[in-house]
Amino acid sequence: MAWSLIGKDFVPPDIHGKVTGRAKYAEDFRAEGMVFARLLTSSVPHATITNIDAAEALAMDGVLGIITADDEGLGALLANEPKFVGDPILALAARDETTAQDAIDRIKLDFAPLPFTVDPLESLYPGGPDGRANGTNIGGGRTGIQPRRVKWTARDFAAVEEGQLPMGEAAIEWAFGDLDAGFAAADLVIDESFVTQGNSHHSMEPRTTMAYWRNGKCYVHSGSQSLTAALPGIANQLGVGLDDFVYINEYCGGGFGSKGTAS
Repeated sequence: MAWSLIGKDFVPPDIHGKVTGRAKYAEDFRAEGMVFARLLTSSVPHATITNIDAAEALAMDGVLGIITADDEGLGALLANEPKFVGDPILALAARDETTAQDAIDRIKLDFAPLPFTVDPLESLYPGGPDGRANGTNIGGGRTGIQPRRVKWTARDFAAVEEGQLPMGEAAIEWAFGDLDAGFAAADLVIDESFVTQGNSHHSMEPRTTMAYWRNGKCYVHSGSQSLTAALPGIANQLGVGLDDFVYINEYCGGGFGSKGTAS
């Protein structure tokens, strides 16, 4: 790779399709008889949905129905407890895109606000707000990945003021050696706190997927940064074996890491 590309002038194989407009993205595909879905997402950072009134939307001509987290197998995709602004709550299907969006705008939600935080350190303090009802974060270890309620003690935080690395409970199991000896043997020690801004992944291509069944196989058109990473996860979520799943990904209009897996 280094000898063939670095320092060389070359034409990326997908550039002609992109600059001429011939490249087809997931949004460009259509199938006979297809319907269009739109998501209703959360406008609040953390809440419990107490009521969904979709009567007006369902009465509209061209609206086919809705699905929510209460429908079997959809708890991982839709939320009755949205945990961030934009968390999908329900999906609505209609015969055309305009009707689907108009119907989404007519659905009324009642929700009970829950505590939230935008500072992960704040959630670690005793009595600090939790980001989810069943814990502060997702942790991993010998028992697998699961929600956990991790809180540090006042002593853990006091260690920071004393110039020590805080050793409170960790979300993910890890181990460390003799830190004091390591610092003592170091030629240079830099003691500083680093904070980076959070950036959302706003690619030019929207997140769009088309799916249909044909001859016993499920076909999915989407835009992903990795076919091999996305394919098994999508098939698993759909409950479809890999032999009966066809994933078509011609072009990806940007992803920045957000379109790498099925999640």
